[in-house]
Amino acid sequence: MTKVIAVAGYKNSGKTFLAGSLLKGLAEKGLKTAYFKHSHEKVISSDEFTDTGRQISEGIPSFLAGQDGLTMVIPGFTFSEEGLEWSLFREYDIVLLEGGKDLKIPKIWTGCPAENDNYPGIIAFYNCPSGVEGRNVFQKGEEERLTEFVFEYFQKVQTGIEIYSQGKSVRIKQFVADFIIGGITGMLRSLKGIPDLDDISINIRHIKGKKNNS
Repeated sequence: MTKVIAVAGYKNSGKTFLAGSLLKGLAEKGLKTAYFKHSHEKVISSDEFTDTGRQISEGIPSFLAGQDGLTMVIPGFTFSEEGLEWSLFREYDIVLLEGGKDLKIPKIWTGCPAENDNYPGIIAFYNCPSGVEGRNVFQKGEEERLTEFVFEYFQKVQTGIEIYSQGKSVRIKQFVADFIIGGITGMLRSLKGIPDLDDISINIRHIKGKKNNS
C-alpha cells in the first residue's frame, strides 16, 4: 500500500535536500519511491525549480504541481498497452511529498516551527538547532538515522491491503486485513492464469442497471 509522507517547512529550510537524501536511502532499502513537489509558483514553464532537477536526474519518478498545472516525469515510461495501465501512485511503496504543510498526513518538518504554528501530522523534526521537546528530532548530518526512522514508520503502517471507496482510502485494522487477504488469496489459488499471488489488484465497480447478486 502506497504511503505518502510529506517533507514540509518554511521557504529555504532544506526541504529539497532532505527529500533527496530520504529518497536515495529508502530506495537503497528496497522501497519503490516517487517524488511529488507542490508549490504555489509555476512549475511547468519556470526555471525556479532547478534544485528539483536533482531528483529527476537520479531517475526518481517525479510529480510537480503548481500554479500552471501538474507535470509528471517518469523515467523509462513507454507508451504501450502495459504503460497505459500505469496509475498515479499505485506502483510505489512510498511517495515523498515536498510541501503540503496544511495536509493531514504524516510529515517531517524542516527547521524550527514558529511559536504559534501548529501544523497537523508532524512525526519528526529535521535541522532544528534548538530542538523540540518531546518530539523526534534529527539534526543535519543525521539523514541516515532519519531514513531508518521513516523506514520503520513505513513498516508499522503497512497492512498488506488497500481499499478505496469512491476514491477515498478506507483504513482497516491488521486483523481485518489478514482476514480479507487470507480469504481472497485462498479463492484465487483455484484460478488458472495467475502465476503468483505476491501482488494482486482487484477492482470492484457497481454498474447501474446491472443486477448484483453478491
